[in-house]
Parts: sequence; structure tokens; C-alpha cells
Amino acid sequence: MSLALASTGFRRRLPAPPPLTDDELRAITVPTLALLGGRSQMYDAEQVAARIRALMPAGRADVVPGAGHDLQVHSPGLVTERAAEFTSRSEHRA
Repeated sequence: MSLALASTGFRRRLPAPPPLTDDELRAITVPTLALLGGRSQMYDAEQVAARIRALMPAGRADVVPGAGHDLQVHSPGLVTERAAEFTSRSEHRA
């Protein structure tokens, strides 16, 4: 409960790092799962997902509607399920 209460007053103090360039994303060849909260205020989830899908050879991006940047708190079961499924498929390809 105290963690939930603390998160309501969280304010980012450091500037966000710059986004990776297209070339940097293309260079990531390891299997990568990006779960993005559709309501995140830190990024446009659909735009980020589209870049990952277009540029990362082994990337998968899923947008979770209704979730914000606190995706693991908002939808822990979904995060666990998708991560386990992705890991399982990645191990079979290795």
C-alpha cells in the first residue's frame, strides 16, 4: 500500500534519455519484447510500437490499452503471461 501511495506523488527529476536512432534500433538483433502502456505519459505507445516492429529484426511490441507507464502494477498477470510466452518461444529458436 505504501508503494502505491508513494507512486501517486512521483515526479520525474531527470530528463528522459533521447530516443534510440533508427540505426541503433536496427542493430538490436536479440529477441526483444516491449510491453507498452497505451496511456503512458512518457511516450506515444503506438508510435514506439510501430518503430520497434518496423526496425528491430527480432523485436515484438505490444500495446496494453488502459495501462500507463506502471504496466507491471496495472496488469501483472498480463506482463507475466506475455513474458513467459515470449521467453518460451525465444528459447525454442535458440
